[in-house]
Amino acid sequence: MNRLLSTILLIFLVVVSSFQRHSTSSKISKIKEVVNLKTGSTSTYGYDKSGRLVNMLSTLGNNTRYEYWGNRVIIKFNDSGSLKYAIDTLLLNGKGLAESRLGHFNGVVAVDNNVYDGKGFLVQNRFYLNQVYMGTTNWTIINDNKKMYAFTDEKRKQVSTIYYECYPDKANTIGNENMGMTFWGSSSKNLLKKSVSIGPKNDTLLVLQYQYRFDNKGRVSQKVSYKQSGTLEDSLSYNYY
Repeated sequence: MNRLLSTILLIFLVVVSSFQRHSTSSKISKIKEVVNLKTGSTSTYGYDKSGRLVNMLSTLGNNTRYEYWGNRVIIKFNDSGSLKYAIDTLLLNGKGLAESRLGHFNGVVAVDNNVYDGKGFLVQNRFYLNQVYMGTTNWTIINDNKKMYAFTDEKRKQVSTIYYECYPDKANTIGNENMGMTFWGSSSKNLLKKSVSIGPKNDTLLVLQYQYRFDNKGRVSQKVSYKQSGTLEDSLSYNYY
């Protein structure tokens, strides 16, 4: 069950991504593909005429489709390699933000209830698995930047905390507004510089530093993260339409 829960949470986090800025501007650069330079895999993004994401294809065999029906978004995830299939239904509020998610994955039903602040930032998520409460995630937003993530389990015990530091002078150009997923709300206005993960015993689990390269239009062309030891954690390159 723990492995299944982790898989469901991973799918949710991948979709949510980086708590992106809510925008309908057609002038926003749309990301065409993201290349994982560590694994060699590539994810390609396609959009409709309104700039909304309609499909995401991965060279790993994953295919995610997005369908829009009034105040609902249907997300269909298919992993051809493992024959896994998941369907998420998002219910949007009057501002076009996903206030709830109903997910079906291998016979398991997952439900998320989301709360946003006045600027459209996701600040709370309550998660249920087969109608059983599993925990709550809270985010702290300061000056339009994400500052803290805190997960409290079903026993009301805080088991995970992440502190974030952003660059004060580097604008975020890889948010969900650039991927056509504004229904997930607002993201940090600046790029992430450092994250510190703390465990339930107040022990430091992971410290990551983030560095970026930019194209001639000032957009992020590469994002690299390193562990405190200097070991490469991840490296992503971005291409735009």
